[in-house]
Amino acid sequence: IGDVDGDGVNDIVVANESNSFSSASDPDKHISVLIGSTEVLSSTELNNVTFVSNTAAIHSREADETASTLLLFADVESGDGVLQRLDYEFLQLTEFENKLLATVQLKDTTSRPGELQLLLIDAPEFDDETGDLLPVAAEDLTRSSSLRVTASVDDVLFVSGDRIYLTAEVVGAGIGSELLTFDRQSGLRLVADLLAGADSSEVRDFVAAGDNVYFT
Repeated sequence: IGDVDGDGVNDIVVANESNSFSSASDPDKHISVLIGSTEVLSSTELNNVTFVSNTAAIHSREADETASTLLLFADVESGDGVLQRLDYEFLQLTEFENKLLATVQLKDTTSRPGELQLLLIDAPEFDDETGDLLPVAAEDLTRSSSLRVTASVDDVLFVSGDRIYLTAEVVGAGIGSELLTFDRQSGLRLVADLLAGADSSEVRDFVAAGDNVYFT
């Protein structure tokens, strides 16, 4: 079902006699299955914490822990108004500005169904008295963007320095899924229609080398 425990190896998950879950390749390694679909779409590591996601949720797990924790999200101010957690699905995860960056797709409950937003997620914090995980805040980096884009789980998210690279389809442009970039100064913009016309260029395999970023 994917790399659930974040060790780089796809996992087959089985229930043991105590009804907890463990990796079939290592029965002593207990793991948590993501709520909703069990397919892991994306994972990344930040400050010794591994984050894994499917469309429905993001879980976190510290390096010395075996169990994972479901992240709860506060409402987000966006270009579509206030977004509640059930208004969007997760696509890809990575790190940006020492925070967790996620591409999310708006659901039919919003005025812009299918459109992509870039959410920069604060580090999880716990209540000092109860120890409970507090809802994490998130900033919508595309909140003021005039460029409206759609994406899918097959699109790519990559970060190099202070710039985000992603593939998405610009709404109304008729050019397919192409390469876009985001930075704090210029916002979200289309790099180029690399494959002219309605077909997608299928940009992949990003590699950063110095000040340059290469891709296929």
